[in-house]
Amino acid sequence: MKKTIFIFMLLLSISLTLNAETLLYKAYKYNYHTKNVATGKWNDWHKWKKCNTNVTIDTDNNIVVIYSKKKQTYIVKDYITSLEDVKGGSQVRMTITDQDGDTGELRLRVDKNDVLQIYIDFPNATWVYCVRVVE
Repeated sequence: MKKTIFIFMLLLSISLTLNAETLLYKAYKYNYHTKNVATGKWNDWHKWKKCNTNVTIDTDNNIVVIYSKKKQTYIVKDYITSLEDVKGGSQVRMTITDQDGDTGELRLRVDKNDVLQIYIDFPNATWVYCVRVVE
């Protein structure tokens, strides 16, 4: 797994350095959960749903686009950190602004089984896409 994480982070770093790079991914499933407004506690995650959604990461302009039914555009404002998480994965966290001007976090994550994931976190909702590199 460390090799996959290293390769993923290396590719991301190289593309950020070299410019003129758009990374292409295909999301094949997604999930989400929301925060209960009354209690302030997070609801359980829903069941995974299949999808066939294109995802691009434009490293020149620091933009991530998810081409779901409603196109999601995220502008990366700042790279927060890269870390190993408690579930055995590794991730890079970024502050983002979406197409509506809302601020949240985006996490590029490789789980312990080498699955690439993109998490989008806002105060009242989180969603995640499992993605594959498009060659």
